[in-house]
Amino acid sequence: YTVTALGYNDTQDPTAGDPVTIGPLPFDGESSRIDLLGSLQVSFSGLPEAGDTFTVKPAAPTDQSDSTADLNIFKTLDDIIAVLEEPIEGAIDSARFQNSLATAIQKIDVNYNQVLTVRSSIGARLNEIDAMNNSGQQRSLGYSQRLSDLEDVDYYQVTAQLQLRTAALEAAALAFKQIQGTSLFNMGGK
Repeated sequence: YTVTALGYNDTQDPTAGDPVTIGPLPFDGESSRIDLLGSLQVSFSGLPEAGDTFTVKPAAPTDQSDSTADLNIFKTLDDIIAVLEEPIEGAIDSARFQNSLATAIQKIDVNYNQVLTVRSSIGARLNEIDAMNNSGQQRSLGYSQRLSDLEDVDYYQVTAQLQLRTAALEAAALAFKQIQGTSLFNMGGK
């Protein structure tokens, strides 16, 4: 069998090389596989016929992490609808159909991951707002208590407490004076 594959002359861009014909290659009827270049295998369903050929080329790059233009979920759904409306008449159409669905599922997964990322970010922000709100409520309650303590003073009780504390302070000062006057050195001199 003859296998046509794109050449890999340019290591930076594999699609830049000229097509190279490889073959004929042996077909393993038991596993329905053909080994290409040692590390690549192609599987088939059914039995090949004389003169059958196929083309192997690199898949189009699907780096969807940087390209937000391709991640429009509505465009992806429109693409899926368009693919589902196309008739499938042969192996090429079937492969195109499978590839389109796989690409769409991959794009939907990326969109879903973005939604989850935004959702978790919003949740973290809401938690921070709740924490700040709770802290503000506690401060407000503390301020209200302090204000109440200052405004709702019983002047008779406060005056009585002030007089008691003043008397206690005067008694303490008098006791300190007496203790200061009678030290060990003064006792020995008398």
